[in-house]
Amino acid sequence: MDAEIEQLIAHLERVNSEGFKWSTEDGFPAFVAVTGGACYFSSQAQLCLARIGRLIHSNRPATASRIEEHELIGKLRTVAAQAYAEGLLKRGGIAAIRACKRVMLELLEAKIKEAADPITHFFPAWTTGLERKGPVFLGPVRVLSVSDWLKTVEIYSGPDDDSIDPSWKQAVQGDAARPTDARTSLLLGAVEESLGTCNAVVAVTIEGFEQEFSRKLAHIAAKNCLDILSLLHETPDTFVTQGLMEDRLQPLDTRTLSEMDGFLNISGNTRLRPMLGGSRFGAVMERVSELSASISQVVGAVLTAPDVTHPQLCARWSMALHWFAEGCREPDDAVAVAKIGTSFDILSDGDKAAGIRRTVCCLLDLDSDAIVTKWPEPKTLRQWVDDIYEKGRSQILHGNHVDRLKSFAEMRQVAQQLCGITLRISLERLGSYDRADDSRAFQTMTGAPAA
Repeated sequence: MDAEIEQLIAHLERVNSEGFKWSTEDGFPAFVAVTGGACYFSSQAQLCLARIGRLIHSNRPATASRIEEHELIGKLRTVAAQAYAEGLLKRGGIAAIRACKRVMLELLEAKIKEAADPITHFFPAWTTGLERKGPVFLGPVRVLSVSDWLKTVEIYSGPDDDSIDPSWKQAVQGDAARPTDARTSLLLGAVEESLGTCNAVVAVTIEGFEQEFSRKLAHIAAKNCLDILSLLHETPDTFVTQGLMEDRLQPLDTRTLSEMDGFLNISGNTRLRPMLGGSRFGAVMERVSELSASISQVVGAVLTAPDVTHPQLCARWSMALHWFAEGCREPDDAVAVAKIGTSFDILSDGDKAAGIRRTVCCLLDLDSDAIVTKWPEPKTLRQWVDDIYEKGRSQILHGNHVDRLKSFAEMRQVAQQLCGITLRISLERLGSYDRADDSRAFQTMTGAPAA
């Protein structure tokens, strides 16, 4: 790294000297505003920065604040520019270069730490209404109704800013007249646009991650939590109707156009976002409460919490749920089978059809020759698992399936039911599992079965 730093300083001295002309340089000048002006970077200087940044990123201790490589390089450029402008980066002998390295590392870590302060990310979402009687806690993640969320947020007003009409929260919910002053109207419009038609907000607090990186992690956790709730509804369609606003979801309202005998036909299909009520609401909330310990472990593993007892298993279960959820949301039956087959594969640690059979048989407490479906003819668990893995997932992903008219509808339906039950039981057993954090533990994780 010492040689790279020396080259960086040489490039900075060259392009920031009084007599330098950019007409002799390839590419456009890049600069960072610094006290008293700007610090310019040539393309060679930026390459040096990238190499230095990659070295720093790969050698940072595990306990340091987390940041992605490209974000670190961006902050390194700002640090190098300011340090150069203040005369802290100068060429010299080995001791001088190492002193420059210490300065850059200290300034960089301070900047990363400053950007890694705790921050709560909010994700507007459509849900089935579990949060309407109060916040739903999934480990450190909260699902709140829009009205409860509004009670928790405040807008900072500086001493010289125009005041904000306090009725803006009621106006968002349609319970008050819309404020007319410019600042409140602007705020109201921004909040309404951010919420869209969502009925809930998922709140995730992240600490120890640079802000851009923390939002990526928070998004993963928020989506994971909604998928857990959808899994506990035990209805695959819930994965379609419940989700984060910023995610790619199927349209709920579709129209089809066709022509027959010279006349235009217009038809359509509307899928509603139903709100749970009565006994169904209570049943799902009871499952959330019963599995709270397991859910906390899984969400903690996603958020890299240090107190998770089986982080590898929890992360494996979370990834399996992700693929299952994407399979349930997938409109194409063949691709859905491939995704759900991948979920099975992850849960069994890539142990192919035999490993999937062992996993499903263990968790469902069934023999592989047990009859799973009786119509149009009896079919065993072994046959279905082999079909889902070999004729479904493997043929589709390995390029052997090319007949677009071949139906995978029945295989998808069975795969969704089997995988959903398997994931629910494995989540329950995670709560009482006390053995090694082994990647194939779900193949032998015994316990009282419950779907």
